[in-house]
Amino acid sequence: MKEGKGNRILLTIVAIATLLVAVVGATFAYFTAVLSGQESATTVKVISGSIGTVIDGGSVITVANIYPQAAVITTKTFSVKHTNNVTDGATVYYNAAIVIDENTFTAGHLKYTFLKDASSSTNGTTITEVSTQTNIPTSGSIALGTGSFVPPTGGEVIHKYNFNIYFPDSGGDQNTSQGKSLKAHLEVTEPS
Repeated sequence: MKEGKGNRILLTIVAIATLLVAVVGATFAYFTAVLSGQESATTVKVISGSIGTVIDGGSVITVANIYPQAAVITTKTFSVKHTNNVTDGATVYYNAAIVIDENTFTAGHLKYTFLKDASSSTNGTTITEVSTQTNIPTSGSIALGTGSFVPPTGGEVIHKYNFNIYFPDSGGDQNTSQGKSLKAHLEVTEPS
């Protein structure tokens, strides 16, 4: 009786070992076949386009100690650059906004225009210009709009913009804006 029980245990161990060897062998054979195909490390290549922002003098806008005048007080120039040479790539979009960190000027005293620079590329769509002097809010942000680039770009393409700030003379009393300041910054983001 003990010898029959020992044979069963031995046969069970041999069966399990055989099953393990078969599974390991089949797995090794599968991965060997997959890796020994015609692909190599250089036949599959994935390259993405790139987008970047260049802001003259940094993203911060600070205006202080100004007086009413017809001329532009300050200009913040920024460029959005893109490179994508994939012929069937997707259009790349970007948003631009001016975030008001602090504006202690009297509402309606500071104004802006937003213009595309003459050196901007014609690839894609540039953000719509604001050529009429428009009030700068005392808080919140100014959504400038959305631009885009269409691949292939044939190298680096640039959309360049000028955000101009004015303190126009209204002809009336503007003394409430004496000693006031504007602090803001530029944000260029991917649309959500």
